[in-house]
Amino acid sequence: MEGMGLMLLTAPLFTAVGVQAGIDPVWFGVFVVMLIEIGMLTPPVGMNLFTVKAMCPEIALSTIVHGSLPFTAANLVAVGLISLWPALALFPLRWI
Repeated sequence: MEGMGLMLLTAPLFTAVGVQAGIDPVWFGVFVVMLIEIGMLTPPVGMNLFTVKAMCPEIALSTIVHGSLPFTAANLVAVGLISLWPALALFPLRWI
């Protein structure tokens, strides 16, 4: 399942539950998008990995996975930071 379909199927249910629990809906949206992108970069689902493999069949899938690890690590660090300090995800909204 690709990211947009995953969001369209699950976001209404989980957003309603999150709002009832007192979670900011904008922060929750940022959080969900970041987690879905991590899911698209990690095996076994890793749809983005298989897309790159289809574009470059001469490169081994293990090489592509190793190349995506720094991006996955950076996303995990970002998810950790916005989990500890939710205002980081909402910072640009203060300028509007």
